[in-house]
Amino acid sequence: MTKKELTSVYYIKKEIKMWEEQLELIESKAEGKAMQITGLPFTPGTGSSDQMADLAIKAVSVRELIETKKRKLNQQQDRIISWIISIDDTVVRQIMLYRHVRCYSWNTVAQKIGITAESARKQHDRYLQQSQKGNK
Repeated sequence: MTKKELTSVYYIKKEIKMWEEQLELIESKAEGKAMQITGLPFTPGTGSSDQMADLAIKAVSVRELIETKKRKLNQQQDRIISWIISIDDTVVRQIMLYRHVRCYSWNTVAQKIGITAESARKQHDRYLQQSQKGNK
């Protein structure tokens, strides 16, 4: 397992959060549009006649994207967990799980295990280097 593969969970989670925030913006915009009653007729060439429908379509599209990203996240977490289970060292297994599945900071990882953050990071990096040498 490469460092890039391990860190992918973190970035997928960040992307899901970004799209969830975008969905909130679309939904709040839709709520605002629902409250606006201008009484003015639709003028061709000025945009959609039904802005609510456009926003609803955007919201559905973003929801589908979020669900796709969540499935990808679950698949990647499953791959990482399968890899972690194969690690012989219990401390390294814990470090990998806390860091790459739960996305904890080094300080939180260390606190959970009862070691220093520096020690956790070094054990993590050493194990990855050794496993990369073994795969080459």
